[in-house]
Amino acid sequence: MRVFANMREAANEIAREIATRGVRVFVPSVQHVKLEEREENVTKELLCYSYKIIDTSDWREMVKWFRETFPKTLASEEFIEEWFKERISGPKNPELSLLKYNREYWEKYGLEDDGRFSYTYSERMVYLPLLIDELKRNPRSRQVVLTIFETSRDLTNIGKRRIPCSLLYQLIVRPSLEGDELWLVYVQRSCDFIKFWPIDVSCAALLKQYVANLLGIKEGPLVHFVTSLHAFIGDIPKERRW
Repeated sequence: MRVFANMREAANEIAREIATRGVRVFVPSVQHVKLEEREENVTKELLCYSYKIIDTSDWREMVKWFRETFPKTLASEEFIEEWFKERISGPKNPELSLLKYNREYWEKYGLEDDGRFSYTYSERMVYLPLLIDELKRNPRSRQVVLTIFETSRDLTNIGKRRIPCSLLYQLIVRPSLEGDELWLVYVQRSCDFIKFWPIDVSCAALLKQYVANLLGIKEGPLVHFVTSLHAFIGDIPKERRW
């Protein structure tokens, strides 16, 4: 597992690893939408990639760098902040921040015919307050897992509708030299590095910050595991196609 000091370092190093070590793979769909087999739709992929970020407080600086480096990203500081607030404010469908900032993308890849999404994070995160209460009662628990992928709902939609790329977040409190700290472990089945990685990892960092503040303890590291971490060649600036 790689260990990065901060978000900015992680972004730069992961981009380099995808470019230099990524394997060329064509996957014929994004979510449930078919793709033509063209060079721009081929991905460079790292399988079963994991890393730890010690300090996630620089996520805004990372997003700014990412937007300058990869213009085709969907990330922005404003979007990430609004979307995270929607995620923790009760179930909503659609989540309006998605349509406010990236309507064209979501109309193609996310929205159903009725104008709703097949799922939203805010619908899947409704149990977060119960998990926070459990950590307050039992700070050493290993059972505090917020599941985003729900087999009973999502299994029958595979290949037919949008299903979560995020599988789960685990929140775990452990002692450090400065007292208890909150670790967050984030597991994904798939992550588009250029379009979504800065969004996904920043929202995970904001979740860690939010819960740590409610518990009154310091933040620990963010650990991230992705089965398929990939970038579409058409999204990679030519000067970075090493």
